[in-house]
Amino acid sequence: MNSKDEAGAEGMIRRLSPEELRMIGTKLFGDRLGWQVRVARAIGVSPGAITRWLSGGTPIPTPASLLLQYMLNTGMPEGYKDPLSPARSA
Repeated sequence: MNSKDEAGAEGMIRRLSPEELRMIGTKLFGDRLGWQVRVARAIGVSPGAITRWLSGGTPIPTPASLLLQYMLNTGMPEGYKDPLSPARSA
């Protein structure tokens, strides 16, 4: 992770770089089309925010950085349903 930013609790980086966001996003949701939208929905931001963060146009906010690292370290929250996954019939 990024050594120039201050580390938060448990060694987490307070502000991810665009490259770190891409790495975490693809580890959580795969490298297939739509991972950026899945990240956005999982953390409650717009897909446009993810695009701006990845381009470096807007810094990635600390709460989003910490949440994504937490999700990477602990897994997706229990009961999380990916809104882009095809519905499974029972």
